[in-house]
Amino acid sequence: MSTRTIRQCGHCDEDFEPSPSQLCTPGFGKFCSRRCSGAAIRARARDPERVSARFWSKVDKSGGANACWPWTASLRSDGYGQMHVPGKNGGARASHRWAWELTNGPPGRDVFVCHHCDNPKCCNPEHLYLGDDKSNSADKVARGRHVRGERVHSAKLSDADCARIRELLAAGQSQSAIAREFAVTQGTISRVATGARRSPPTCSGAQG
Repeated sequence: MSTRTIRQCGHCDEDFEPSPSQLCTPGFGKFCSRRCSGAAIRARARDPERVSARFWSKVDKSGGANACWPWTASLRSDGYGQMHVPGKNGGARASHRWAWELTNGPPGRDVFVCHHCDNPKCCNPEHLYLGDDKSNSADKVARGRHVRGERVHSAKLSDADCARIRELLAAGQSQSAIAREFAVTQGTISRVATGARRSPPTCSGAQG
């Protein structure tokens, strides 16, 4: 008569019986379900020490304490770095905001983290300061970065993109499928469809 193997789930702490395949595969059989396995992976990814170590490993500090510390990993279309942490405030966030938060604490939802150095990739906390929407806009004007329409780097969709999206919508393609093709949200496609976003011939820029 075979002996049952009972283990404790590494996430929910409930007892469960691993399947034969789990018992035979190294590293498996630690969780009672895929849900618990996924939750444990996300929890590890959100661990503050892991997040900090992961973030700073992607920042180049070789220039010294006073130099810009450029982000060396994924970049947004506007030139700012970004890092994704599962379940952390909705996903990807700008790398300079991470730099501020990991050094000084969360800046606040409606607070802008701005650069003294005007280097979008820079993650040196000494080069960052906090501002609001008004001061951020004033800073853009002062630095000559206040532009509109297709020149706005944070606008993922060009005028040609918007025209093509309207053609696809008219042809009957779904908004979700088009969103996947252009790597934007379905809401963005919906705004293009209603003319709320970049409706030719007049274009207006969006806040980055």
